[in-house]
Amino acid sequence: NNDNWVDGVLYIGNHLIDTKSYTLSANYTIKAGTKRIADDAFSGCGNLTSITIPDSVTSIGDLAFYYCSSLTSINFNGTKAQWNTISKGTDWNYNTGSYKIYCTDGTISK
Repeated sequence: NNDNWVDGVLYIGNHLIDTKSYTLSANYTIKAGTKRIADDAFSGCGNLTSITIPDSVTSIGDLAFYYCSSLTSINFNGTKAQWNTISKGTDWNYNTGSYKIYCTDGTISK
């Protein structure tokens, strides 16, 4: 069922489940209200350079950004304290290269 695929990204309810890594562009904004980024969701998205994550996200799964080797910025629409409360899975950012996390109240370096 392709009804839940939006621009190459699969959402089920308020969960981001999967991406078509070969179609994802350099910049992607996760839709507002998303609570969880599933395991392996962005795995292998080598073209992804910037991701915007809404402050509704409370969980990032295992290997969620695995081999997103071009990722340079994570824009988080919340505070540094909120970012630090997000549950992050094993190796969620494995082999992502060098990036910074831009929060509403400042920047966190990897």
